[in-house]
Amino acid sequence: MLVLYKAASSQVIIALLFGDKLNTEKLEFGLFGGPTFANISNMDAEAKTSFTLGLYFNVKISENFFLHPEAIAKEAFGAKGITPYPTGNAEIDEAFADGSVTRKIKISQAGNACSDPSTKCAWFNNQFFDMQRIDYKVKQDDTEIWEITNNGIVAHPFHIHDVSFKILSRSDGPLAEYEKGWKDVVLVKKGTTVRFIAKFSDYADSVHPYMFHCHMTFHEDEGLMGQFVVTPPATSQPSISIANNKLSEGNSGTQQMNFTVTLSSPYTQAITVAYKTKDGTAIAGSDYNSNSGTLSFAAGETIKTISVTVNGDTNVESDETFKVVLSNAINATITKTTATGTILNDDAAFAQQANNLVSNNTQTAIKIFPNPVTNNYMQVSINPVYTTSLKLLLYDANGNIAKLQLIGSNTSNIKIDLSTLNRGNYFLVLTDGKQILYKEKIEVLH
Repeated sequence: MLVLYKAASSQVIIALLFGDKLNTEKLEFGLFGGPTFANISNMDAEAKTSFTLGLYFNVKISENFFLHPEAIAKEAFGAKGITPYPTGNAEIDEAFADGSVTRKIKISQAGNACSDPSTKCAWFNNQFFDMQRIDYKVKQDDTEIWEITNNGIVAHPFHIHDVSFKILSRSDGPLAEYEKGWKDVVLVKKGTTVRFIAKFSDYADSVHPYMFHCHMTFHEDEGLMGQFVVTPPATSQPSISIANNKLSEGNSGTQQMNFTVTLSSPYTQAITVAYKTKDGTAIAGSDYNSNSGTLSFAAGETIKTISVTVNGDTNVESDETFKVVLSNAINATITKTTATGTILNDDAAFAQQANNLVSNNTQTAIKIFPNPVTNNYMQVSINPVYTTSLKLLLYDANGNIAKLQLIGSNTSNIKIDLSTLNRGNYFLVLTDGKQILYKEKIEVLH
């Protein structure tokens, strides 16, 4: 707004009234006055004119410098016809006049007992300000009523960042007209309580806080400050699942069995999930290599892969299985925790190999008895014992596995139940997963 005025000096009037006594070589006194005009832009209002009347002094400091103070006795300029901002909001007034209070904040001070602000002399709710503490978490788009009670020794202007609020009530009387508009500071007088309402609709951030505090800087220094965050609305977390897989083992070397892990939908935050393998009929270290770790999905990713190394061999054996187990998901839920990996046996010509089992058996530390089996049970004696787990397999004449028995490490004797087998001839193989340790033809006569 630009204000212009035209002033007419009135030394003649001064001289007539007071003579020349007020004016000297170093001091000059006079009146000025004239109309004023306000040029107002960007406002829906009319400009108005007025008249300015004032006094002035010229004090000579040196030949080139003068001090020229002025005193304006009357100056009225500005605008007219501006519609005032409405102070009432019927929707808020009616809905929340008796609403429940969301936050209660009490102001306390140490008073004369505090001689040094560094000792923390003022606090909210009996807590000094701490930059590492978040006092409140407000959900975005929530409307809250805050109640501020001043138990201190002086009045405090309470200020809140992020939002404007509407004062609902004062314990010391009705609201003044100037208090009925939108505010971000309210004066809470000593011994009084003020309630205000605010909607926290913008600028949500769960990490970076906003402040509330007394607007007097030395009271802030004494500890009258607090922090709150506005948390964004929660989004539904995606679910994680893992698919089964199968792979032919091969006769040598290694192959990778890949398990696909899938999210039900993309997510805005990173997701992690732990995994590890677990033995079934396949044994880690011989049939496959154990694996464990953490799978990470970046924001927006939905598919990841877990690889497990499968070891090839030429042992006569059945299909074998192991599991991959998921756990400890962060920012997601697990709907399918376990996948089964099946190692397919691809060793051919079982009949020929089975015929060869009955010969060339050089391992005399392993004994199988009785043979033939007549009472449903067969005993296996191992001396010395093996420090690794073993597998005992019984094949029928067609090459199908009729019995599979896992034998733990350091086992010297084990009793095998053969009651479910039909009468007939079978071929026994004892293996550590890398090589055949013992082989024998078994006859079942029960």
